[in-house]
Amino acid sequence: MSELAANSMDDRHWDVFRAELHASVDRPTILRVIVDSGAAITGADRLVLLEESAGALNVLAVTGTRSLNVRSDEVRGLLEFCRNLIASSSVGQWTNRQGESGAGKAFRLDRLRPDLTADAASHQRTYFLLSEAAEGSIDRVRKFHETLREITIALQRCPQLARSKPFAFKKILIGTAVIVSGLVLIPWEFEVEVPAFAFPKERRSIFAPENGIVDQVSVSEGSSIEAGQTLLTLKNSQLAMQLRSVQGDRDTTSVRLRALGIARTSAAAGSDLAQELIREELQLEQKLRTLEAETTLLQAQLDSLTLKAPIEGMVFQRRLHERLDQRPVQRGQLLLEIGQTDGPWELELQIPASSAGYIPIPLGAVVPEDGKVIPVRFRTGESDAGQGRAELTSISMGAEISEGRLVCIATASILPDQDQADGDPASLRPGQAVTARISCGKRSLGFVLFRDVIQSLRRMWFLWT
Repeated sequence: MSELAANSMDDRHWDVFRAELHASVDRPTILRVIVDSGAAITGADRLVLLEESAGALNVLAVTGTRSLNVRSDEVRGLLEFCRNLIASSSVGQWTNRQGESGAGKAFRLDRLRPDLTADAASHQRTYFLLSEAAEGSIDRVRKFHETLREITIALQRCPQLARSKPFAFKKILIGTAVIVSGLVLIPWEFEVEVPAFAFPKERRSIFAPENGIVDQVSVSEGSSIEAGQTLLTLKNSQLAMQLRSVQGDRDTTSVRLRALGIARTSAAAGSDLAQELIREELQLEQKLRTLEAETTLLQAQLDSLTLKAPIEGMVFQRRLHERLDQRPVQRGQLLLEIGQTDGPWELELQIPASSAGYIPIPLGAVVPEDGKVIPVRFRTGESDAGQGRAELTSISMGAEISEGRLVCIATASILPDQDQADGDPASLRPGQAVTARISCGKRSLGFVLFRDVIQSLRRMWFLWT
């Protein structure tokens, strides 16, 4: 190949190198173009890019190496060699070194001007180590300097080589501090979300007065009833038999008492027979009074088996006939419930015992200590369209187990002036499950967002200490 053709080929390679170098906009790409394409342009066996920061020398990139192992013997030896060149002031000069095979190699360590690599306060220097089989010719040195100038311009255009890491760390540190400060200092409305059930405020539970069998159910679920209306009738055969037996004894005693009265009037006054009849008559009178009282009691028990509505309202017991018709019941068993659906309504809240301490109302109290209203908002579905408002009125002193959880029962009165139709009491059903949120005042934003995590950490800390 002629010299002219060789120069033309080198010029094309040089143009490609410059285009690649100046088209790169990020640090890793620039470093890779420098150590690979730069080595080919200068004719070097290998080009090493190093950085000195705070007295420590680190290898950034090496020709032909994608993943650099900084702990390898080769890299450690390379760093030691460069430290010796810097210490002996051999920067910018060719240095010969005998290799393991006995062949010599020429090395040249150059440094970019500090005003092009970093601020003066950064104390960072960037070095380029060039290695060749023999000391470079004058033309090779000239090309090396031209390459070094182009590299300097490219690095000047990409200042993150020296400042990107500290600046990014500073931004991360400032951003973290701002976020933490916001989580601690910004107040936010704190609400405790609990399950709840809606009921009419005026409601009555109907229990079985005696053991028996449900003989007749006179109402059904959702029926509107009047006060005094018959709800259902029970039958108790044992009570009926006892009443008949007592009534028979009473009638027998009454007949015997009348017969004694007749016999006493016909007997001689003051005789032994008359005295005996008087004593027996007195005993029968006492027995008759006892039997009459027992008859009255048994009759009242039988009359109580006919259950009547104590108030007007609506029956809201599910599967009423299926559960009760011709079924045996025990004394005290809940049979059905009645509520005045056209009156005020309330929520029965099941507050987890772990969250009860956040509610600003003493246990067992009916109003807050400072007289402030504790608002409660609730929704009847997944969307916010069915929201309603209420006010907390009381919270129980003790906790109970509900569905495997320890909860405190609280009540809240539903406000009648609801803006949303779905939240109006008229659209609620007795026993309907809703999701309620109890307002507990202002807390830090971080506590509101990460309350569960904070509680878990507190429990762990308590166990550890």
